[in-house]
Amino acid sequence: MPTFITADGCELVYDDTAAREQMPVILLLHGWSGSRRYFSRNVPLLQPHFRVICLDLRFHGDSQSTSYGMHIARLAADVHEFITKGLALSSPVSILGTSMGCAVIWSFAELFGTSLIRQAIFVDQVPLQNRREDWALHSYGCYDEASLMSLEKTLATNVSDVAQGNLASCLVRPNDVPPAVLDQLAADVLRCSPTALATLMRDHTQIDWRSLLPTIAIPCLNLVGGPMNKVFPMDGALEVGRLLPNCINVVFESCGHWLYVEQPTEFADIVTAFVLLKEDQVGSVQLNCNDISGTPDALLYGPSSRLPLTSGIARRAMRVVCISDTHGKHDLVDVPPGDILIHAGDFSIIGTHNQLRRFGVWLSALPHAHKIVVAGNHEYSLDAAWYVKGGGRKRHKAFQDPAISKQILSNVCIYLENEAVDVLGVRIYGSPNSPVIPGHTMYEGRPSMATWVTTDVD
Repeated sequence: MPTFITADGCELVYDDTAAREQMPVILLLHGWSGSRRYFSRNVPLLQPHFRVICLDLRFHGDSQSTSYGMHIARLAADVHEFITKGLALSSPVSILGTSMGCAVIWSFAELFGTSLIRQAIFVDQVPLQNRREDWALHSYGCYDEASLMSLEKTLATNVSDVAQGNLASCLVRPNDVPPAVLDQLAADVLRCSPTALATLMRDHTQIDWRSLLPTIAIPCLNLVGGPMNKVFPMDGALEVGRLLPNCINVVFESCGHWLYVEQPTEFADIVTAFVLLKEDQVGSVQLNCNDISGTPDALLYGPSSRLPLTSGIARRAMRVVCISDTHGKHDLVDVPPGDILIHAGDFSIIGTHNQLRRFGVWLSALPHAHKIVVAGNHEYSLDAAWYVKGGGRKRHKAFQDPAISKQILSNVCIYLENEAVDVLGVRIYGSPNSPVIPGHTMYEGRPSMATWVTTDVD
């Protein structure tokens, strides 16, 4: 069992498969109260492809505990020293952290940058464990001073309860885990100093990483437990992947916090595909596994599935939200998030300036980055040539200047009138053309189509 002595004299224990020099190196970091043995089901599956190194963090497993340093930054400094002096590698490593191990990597990136890290893999951690006014996706178990004090009391009086509580909360499929592995998971908690664990959790749970994550530009993979997760809300863990600028989110739908323990084969397949830069295989691994499914942020999500209105947006996709014919009742519409919002036709009752302004106020409040509007046959004052000749004019008590109508919309959206616009690399054409009513719609429709459907429109 190899060891490394830090600059302050702390002995860290690690396992090293010592593979061929040419094999990529992947460093695995466990979570709070865990150890390198937590990866016992993963190392044999990763070993054929990588040199796998599992480190016991300070205060954990067989590594030494000191009387100081019970904070995430100290652990990050240990990892940095271990990589630079203990391993003395000539090229960057891939690094994987589970739970608190994710925070150690984030602290590493904040303190030392990412030049030593080729890729990062995060396993089920939220960017902030505590509850705050602007953050409701907090930890289920330790999220404020009262819940933290309760944990500290249990650690001080009966640490075995913490060990058993970990098993109950971190697994949703305990019957899929061999009893010997369950025993080891619990036993490693008892090897830790309760005081060190309590102090470390106090530091860990209050750190807000949300502002840091967008600065980590290296390729990342974010693996998340599903909706049955009893440690973190799924959306909270997915937020990590949303904040990272170059990240793939994958949801293990039928797993909990210890998804790598519950589904080691699928876990290893996805990690291997990602680290070996076979991004297309990350998606295929999910699609070939019945127990894994995604959200709109994960690669698995398919267009045949029903999309909840509250769902987030996939990083590698552009979502276009299309609505029409709200007829002044747009306030009642539950509009899902998206990159582009298109309202095609009849957003008002008779197209007065006041109605257009009401629509504009509503439109401005929506979060979509690009808003495109095409008028309908109810927007009388937007058809200047027709309106000034008397078309629709009789419906208005006062003259509604078409120039003002268009200006109202132009202030809040991209208004298309027989024209195209390029948005996010997609060419979109909008035309309010409609047949005169009463009229022969089908006969007038085909000639009308010829005036606006062109070959350069997506």
